[in-house]
Amino acid sequence: MWYCSGTKWEFPSNNPEPIYTVCYAESTDGVNWKPHKELIIPYKYDGEVISAPWVLRVKDKYCMWYSKRGHANKEAKNYSIGYAESVDGLSWERLDDLAGISHSVEGWDSEMICYPAIFRHEDKVYMFYSGNGVGRGGIGYAIADNFLL
Repeated sequence: MWYCSGTKWEFPSNNPEPIYTVCYAESTDGVNWKPHKELIIPYKYDGEVISAPWVLRVKDKYCMWYSKRGHANKEAKNYSIGYAESVDGLSWERLDDLAGISHSVEGWDSEMICYPAIFRHEDKVYMFYSGNGVGRGGIGYAIADNFLL
């Protein structure tokens, strides 16, 4: 299981701000879990926030989409969607430029895109995601040719 967990607190402008990233745990029965000790997705900079992992197994690798943002000010808190790949599900290479989606020029997802949920259907890949204001601006979906086959 991949999940997000807090790693520390920051206090920009004396306001508490949690910093978190993706972690991993295994279970043989779905009730008792053993967490992996290291962080799964490495931070690119101090104070980066990484959350909401969505993982698909594709042939001989794992593909993960996630939300990422800063914390220092309102603009830095606007999420975008990142992407990483792994052959074992534990060691991940960040390839954020390959996420397949970015903010729109204007409209409901022009400031923020986050919480991706991905699935395959026939010859397409669908990504549902939240827009501005962590979804207050709306939710939507994007369609790609099925590059996961």
